[in-house]
Amino acid sequence: VNATVAYSGLKIDRPEYTHFKDNKSPEYLAMFPHGKMPAFKSTSGFALVEGAAIARYLAARAPESGLLPMSLEDQALVDQWVHLVESELFDNTVFTWLLCQGKFGPYSKELHEIFTGKERRALSTINKHLEDRTYVVGDRITLADLTLANALAFALPHTLDKEQRTNFSNVIKHFELIAAEPSLKELFGGIKYAEKLIQNESPK
Repeated sequence: VNATVAYSGLKIDRPEYTHFKDNKSPEYLAMFPHGKMPAFKSTSGFALVEGAAIARYLAARAPESGLLPMSLEDQALVDQWVHLVESELFDNTVFTWLLCQGKFGPYSKELHEIFTGKERRALSTINKHLEDRTYVVGDRITLADLTLANALAFALPHTLDKEQRTNFSNVIKHFELIAAEPSLKELFGGIKYAEKLIQNESPK
């Protein structure tokens, strides 16, 4: 959502917000019954949750940005890659990180291999797709590129160390291209790459 706003040049208000407090208030739940973030409300009262849905709506409000292509086929391809990146790459990257941080309880090597296996499979698919492409869909930045950059911004410091990055050179090149975009430098330009991941051990 932040990348969509930055790249498209849209102006939005950001009210002060405290997680696990404001999203449990009666006023918030009246607009967003599931209590999720991010959440969006337009001046006309239109309410929306889920990051991908909000980003797509905002991209559509700024057609000159090109974040949503003109053809229905290319729009469908953008949706396809956004969904794959979110469900197969980003989610499993987060699960891997949470597991290694002990958020799921004792560390499990089996779960770690499951999560990282799914993450690596998604990265392999995307890396191959980018072999002969500059952007994920078409010949300019779309919502698919922003979504992929967002996932990499989390993976690079947490689950993709120097050794792993050599396996996904096209994905890394793509991230660095998007991060160099002037409107996106503040979001993606300062990402620190992991050199070596911490090795966890399962409890005896």
